[in-house]
Amino acid sequence: MSEAGSPEPGSSRPYNFFGLLDQGDLDRLAARLDAAAAAGAAHTFVFGHYPLSTVRSDTTTDGRSVYDLLASASIYACGHLHTFLGAASARLARTRRAAAA
Repeated sequence: MSEAGSPEPGSSRPYNFFGLLDQGDLDRLAARLDAAAAAGAAHTFVFGHYPLSTVRSDTTTDGRSVYDLLASASIYACGHLHTFLGAASARLARTRRAAAA
């Protein structure tokens, strides 16, 4: 299952380096994770665009955080960090180039 966390389209979107998971996003994720658990899934893989350290998130209608939800997942695999127009650390830039090789 996946959850992008991408901001709404608009003029600031190309410059937005932070994700957002609102209550609706988290409720949908919770429903999918709960259904997988009820079906007896041995493993659950969740894919997202942003690393969780760069995501602002709400809670589900029953008060669960994104971290509460992901505790039942086998893995959360995320996309990438941008180089912030060259201002990111050299380590991130090296990691990015190494992954492309």
